[in-house]
Amino acid sequence: VQAQNGCRARDSILLTALPAPVPNITGDAFFCTDSLARLAVADTFQTITWSNGAATPRIEVAQPGRLSVSVRDASGCLGRDSFEVAYIERPLAIAGPDTSLTCARRIVPLGAASRIDTLLYIASWEGPGINRQNRNLHRPFVSEAGSYQMVLRDSRYGCISLPASAQVLDKAYIPLASAFAEDTLDCATPSVVLNGK
Repeated sequence: VQAQNGCRARDSILLTALPAPVPNITGDAFFCTDSLARLAVADTFQTITWSNGAATPRIEVAQPGRLSVSVRDASGCLGRDSFEVAYIERPLAIAGPDTSLTCARRIVPLGAASRIDTLLYIASWEGPGINRQNRNLHRPFVSEAGSYQMVLRDSRYGCISLPASAQVLDKAYIPLASAFAEDTLDCATPSVVLNGK
């Protein structure tokens, strides 16, 4: 610089560009019905501000969508990151209608008659006629009366349905039969008429 009197002076300053902080959001990319997604960012920053207003390193999210976080380090430098959270609806379990065992039908199916994607959903049954062989079938056949419950689990996300139930009633009763003769067979009575109830 030069003053009006012609004198000159010099000065210099060294500027250093500080790197911006780099936050990295980690956590659940989805959440199921009646649950929450948990997200986190390292707690090494001076300030943390989430797009939902939270100011803590860890948050719980109950709404789907894109969330972002802004952080400042001790030098005041700003860094940002964003993260998409999806909502996954729980599967719908259908145990089927209540049914009955009869004399003619000693084995009955459980579950919905419609085709369920067996690769996407894993069934789990409980009840008196359920065993290791039929526990995870979508449409098991049973031969015992009782109360049956099933749940479905989404094989991709792990979301679990509410339980569904079906009753199997035993209507296969054997009627009581009795036969009696009104007379006695002997030499004088070679035949008799039998009556039944």
